[in-house]
Amino acid sequence: MEHVYYGNNEGFVGVASREEVDALNKALTAGYGYSGAPSSFAGGTPLMVESLEASLKSTTWQMKNLVLWPSLPVDKAYNTIEQYSRVTAYGGNGAPYFNEGGSPREEDSIYNRETQKIVYIGTRRRVSHPMMLVRVAFGDAVAREINNGNMWLLQNIERELYFGNGLYSNAGSFDGNPTAINSDSLALNGLDQQIRQGDTDSKSQAIAFDGFGGAISVIRNLGDALLSEDEMEEGAVSILNNFGTPTEAHLDPMSLSRFSRQFFPKERIPNMGVADGRAGFVLREFVSSAGVFALKPNVFMRPKSDPKVRADGSSTPATPAQPTHAHGGANVGTDFVTTDTFYYKMAAINEQGESLASISSAVVNCTTAGESLLISVGAVTGAKSFAVYRTDSGAAAGTEKFIGYVKADFTGAVTFTDLDKKLPGRPEAFLLYMDPEALVFKQLCPLAKINLATVAAAFEWLQVLYGCLIVFCPRKHFIWENMGVA
Repeated sequence: MEHVYYGNNEGFVGVASREEVDALNKALTAGYGYSGAPSSFAGGTPLMVESLEASLKSTTWQMKNLVLWPSLPVDKAYNTIEQYSRVTAYGGNGAPYFNEGGSPREEDSIYNRETQKIVYIGTRRRVSHPMMLVRVAFGDAVAREINNGNMWLLQNIERELYFGNGLYSNAGSFDGNPTAINSDSLALNGLDQQIRQGDTDSKSQAIAFDGFGGAISVIRNLGDALLSEDEMEEGAVSILNNFGTPTEAHLDPMSLSRFSRQFFPKERIPNMGVADGRAGFVLREFVSSAGVFALKPNVFMRPKSDPKVRADGSSTPATPAQPTHAHGGANVGTDFVTTDTFYYKMAAINEQGESLASISSAVVNCTTAGESLLISVGAVTGAKSFAVYRTDSGAAAGTEKFIGYVKADFTGAVTFTDLDKKLPGRPEAFLLYMDPEALVFKQLCPLAKINLATVAAAFEWLQVLYGCLIVFCPRKHFIWENMGVA
């Protein structure tokens, strides 16, 4: 091997011996030494400074995903029960004419008063004292947890504004009847519950058009069909006939995608621009006979399908037993046919959350067209209500999707009458009149932080918000239910 000199350094060129190569291999190497504890690091790894991205990356939702909460009119509440009054008629239905020199007949306006209770929404957070002293990669630990607490509250508020106390019905009608909800429920009454209740409540219906079509329903069952142009127009005109003006349609992103895709092969819209190779078309507004309204996709409207996963691993309430079934009366207005076969399962619910679901019921065969199906489950200690899950007709056990909620009786047991009014796992959408005269969020306490007494080496606090949603005029809004997913 030739020996050469490079200033004060020596080196070798040519072919090295095996022994010399082994010596070079003993040099420090970086490697990828983060697979174990620091004490297990070897080679050059103990000398390396860890490289951690300075910003925290979120795999969950962000503020830009909120749709309803930022656009909802907000007003101040002054009591734990908020009252409001409605006028449903400016007078009776008598003739407006009178004889010359006479006097018009006397008319009286018709008023009624309603209430909504303030609900209390909050989260409790805790950061240990040592955690407040160490260097944290993503800024102050307390500030980070306060931000996370706000986000957790807002994600629950956004979803509850739509579905709070909604989809309850032991009798299977799902009409928003407040008697179907537990009397001690802590949840707010969301859009679904208040609009459905108002659709059948005479006190929320104007009577000026009695004899001229009367009050027009604002609930549309699509029966597993896709949302279409005709259905959009139907909803808008229903609101117009109830003296409202549609301004925003809220639906889950996939439903908006399915609606937009219906326009791809049609030429009912301006030519899709293909400049720079772009293609595709997503509708952002809809022009109806009642005016132009925005189409707003909301990820928080994705339909509930499976039982919620209990992050804390709690087993309270317990998993219900396997549901049993019986056949109800025939010709009760259901859509069941004699070829239908289903499986059911249930999950128990209380303040702790939702339990694991029961095992699937035995197969349920419809024996008479138009009959109801009675699904029962035994008592579960501490259960206040149950979530009901069902398969599509002919589907296998284990594919059950959410139908709705039923409240338990005084023993903790329940029987649900399925009339096929709600299809499993199907989304629903809302067409809203976003005006303070039609709906508002009454706020007794805005989002606030309450520090707790220090009784341990940790800093604890509450983040709370007190308020209620009031839909003053339920019939100036519209719901499409059982939207198709195919």
